[in-house]
Amino acid sequence: MNLLSEGIINADGSPGPNSSRTPQFQASDAATFGDGTLNTTTSMIPPVSTSSIGNVLEPVGVSIACFGGVWNQYVCKPNNPSEVFCNLCDPFLCKTFFMSNPALRTTVNKDTSNLYADFQSDVLPAAAFVKLAGPNDGHPASSKASISAAFIRKILTELWQQPNLRKSTAGVDRG
Repeated sequence: MNLLSEGIINADGSPGPNSSRTPQFQASDAATFGDGTLNTTTSMIPPVSTSSIGNVLEPVGVSIACFGGVWNQYVCKPNNPSEVFCNLCDPFLCKTFFMSNPALRTTVNKDTSNLYADFQSDVLPAAAFVKLAGPNDGHPASSKASISAAFIRKILTELWQQPNLRKSTAGVDRG
């Protein structure tokens, strides 16, 4: 769907004459669940094929992973209302490049428990994305900035304690 050519938005970004024809999305309506199955709710954000940093890095052999808080629980129970995983904050969850490929999906999407294990093993992908969750996520409605900052500080401290990782890994916070 091209929003401009279909009159959904105007060239200046304001609502176009056909803006009422677009579905309204909710924050919980990502395209796929953690196991790769499609979310078929009527207001679901469709899978997208647009490029992301992952589409650029992975095909040229740069290892990547997104370590998401409570990812493992989300994969097991994606519709559990008590889960604190924000599927819209995950940089790869709506990307067909990753979610339509089971092997790539499990290689790229990890839990923060895997991040800590990787620190101990002194092995991380070249680009490690960290998606915070729950009280660490940095969202004003559900957490405090000081808690989010402490979590990020913990990750950076652990990274700096591993000289080999410090030299070879770029860590990106997606909080």
